[in-house]
Amino acid sequence: MGRNLLAIMKQAAFAVILSMTLQAALAQSSGSVELLAEGVAVFRHGAHRSLFLYSDEGVIVTDPINAEVARSYRQAIATVTDQPVRFVVYSHYHWDRVSGAEVFTREGAKVVA
Repeated sequence: MGRNLLAIMKQAAFAVILSMTLQAALAQSSGSVELLAEGVAVFRHGAHRSLFLYSDEGVIVTDPINAEVARSYRQAIATVTDQPVRFVVYSHYHWDRVSGAEVFTREGAKVVA
């Protein structure tokens, strides 16, 4: 029993350190945009990628990660278009994707989950 507990504690410690390292890496990156096609772009922040679509009618963003990243996301979108964000789409429920919409909803965007 003692060895199993020690192994579990080591795994838990590793998971915590890994999570902290990933969060630090994300915080250091301000994000970038790559245009994929007309009206389609990807926002990159650390290891995360979120697609956004834009046209004369507005912007649809996906998976804003969290509020801090969403602010960078919004700034990055502004380098491509001055159109408002109309919709925020969450592709799935996962701990690293399920927040940040408030940055866009304050501007009037609707959330689609």
